[in-house]
Amino acid sequence: MSSPLKLDRRPATTELDHSVATPEQDVPDTEPWLRVSLAGFVPLVLAIYLPAAYRPIPFVAGGLLVTCGIVMLIRQELRKSSSAREQH
Repeated sequence: MSSPLKLDRRPATTELDHSVATPEQDVPDTEPWLRVSLAGFVPLVLAIYLPAAYRPIPFVAGGLLVTCGIVMLIRQELRKSSSAREQH
């Protein structure tokens, strides 16, 4: 005959950290230009599965979003470099 299963009746000692980031803390976030550029790939992938007659619309939309993301990146970097020059 097998022995019965023994259960451990001790309370759990592991505590979970349920802290929430406050606005004062530095919370990592993606760059806005990156979100726009990645969103541009959604219509491009969608265009692959659409009939040929409907493909130009998502291609144009995806191209515009990716282009806007690149412009946003360039403007951000120019702004950073100009503010760095002003501090020196």
